[in-house]
Amino acid sequence: MEFYKQYLEGKSSMRHGDVIACTLLEAREALSKAGIHIEEVLVASPPFSENSGYDESFRVIGIRPTDDKKVKLIVCKPL
Repeated sequence: MEFYKQYLEGKSSMRHGDVIACTLLEAREALSKAGIHIEEVLVASPPFSENSGYDESFRVIGIRPTDDKKVKLIVCKPL
């Protein structure tokens, strides 16, 4: 993740959508550093399947900003 590396080195500024495709762990670190709070993590899964939770390896596939400094993340299980 080239953007992620540049952000952590202070060479780029953070926008909500910049964590798409990052792991949940990477997204948490980057958003926290930017002062953006994660209100909720939602798990995307196929219809009629049971949601067994999530872990830090899940990938961010969507973001719902709730205000300037708060977001809800939509994640999915990596293959």
